[in-house]
Amino acid sequence: MGPGYYHNDGLLTGLIIGNMMHPHNTTVYTGGGTANNNALLYPDGRVVNQQGQQIGTYQNGQFAETPNGPVVAQPIPQSALKPAEKETSVGEYFLIFMLILAVVVLGIFLIGLIL
Repeated sequence: MGPGYYHNDGLLTGLIIGNMMHPHNTTVYTGGGTANNNALLYPDGRVVNQQGQQIGTYQNGQFAETPNGPVVAQPIPQSALKPAEKETSVGEYFLIFMLILAVVVLGIFLIGLIL
């Protein structure tokens, strides 16, 4: 992963917008122009569109367009998309135990009726 995309004990803490990861402190670009409220402003001044492509820079109150800029946002890792594994709870173990106990008690009862 590139700079600004932090993992801590498997926890993805980057900003996820539109299935893309963006660095911390990313905000909505409101500096005017055609990208106003329709792009993201990275902390380093890059302005990125919804497809993750850099469309310009914003510094000192001025927007400078970058034609055919590179794709700077990173796709979400597949590990972040998979559902978390569910652990068996104590209540589920108790239910399984009670069902087995009920079968054993019923078996003893039926054997007592036969004999």
